[in-house]
Amino acid sequence: MCTCIEWQITGLPCVHAAAFITSLDLPLWHTYVDDYYHVYRYECIFLYNINIIILI
Repeated sequence: MCTCIEWQITGLPCVHAAAFITSLDLPLWHTYVDDYYHVYRYECIFLYNINIIILI
């Protein structure tokens, strides 16, 4: 967590956290990003077709 609070608000690491994460020997970025931004969540959203409603 960072004192600038950007990471806590957005769920994405801020520049301060990114600088620290990249300094690690094995930066596992997926462990520092909120699940909301993972590809599998995106795929879940668009898993089903959205039917179009035609208004006349």
